[in-house]
Amino acid sequence: MEIVAITMGVMAVATVIVVVKLVPLLDRLQKTVKEAEQLLHNLNEDGPILLRGATEAVQNMNRIARDLGEVIETIEQDVDESMSRLGRTMKRVYGLIQFGAGVMRIGWPKGIRALQGLKHRSPAYRSYYGKGLS
Repeated sequence: MEIVAITMGVMAVATVIVVVKLVPLLDRLQKTVKEAEQLLHNLNEDGPILLRGATEAVQNMNRIARDLGEVIETIEQDVDESMSRLGRTMKRVYGLIQFGAGVMRIGWPKGIRALQGLKHRSPAYRSYYGKGLS
């Protein structure tokens, strides 16, 4: 019987040790659960507000991106038109340079007469001054 009493005593001491160690652990676990519940409650309260703010931010970013795309498209069109005008202007300047070189080659008086002859044959000159001129 003594062995049974000793075994029971050891089991009682082990149970006390387990309970003594388990109580603080359960207390910490209870505090952690309360904090998690409070965090979840706060998230449930603040979540829709945060979600609404995030939705508005995404909508604003989409609107800005769309507006930026339109601005870039307008700039591309303006640059294309400007480059086209620049090309036409350069072509005209090149033609004037060639004409000036031709005038210099044949002499000023002949060049002026040639220019006057071209002027009378141009469609714009005829439409303004009349078709009977040659």
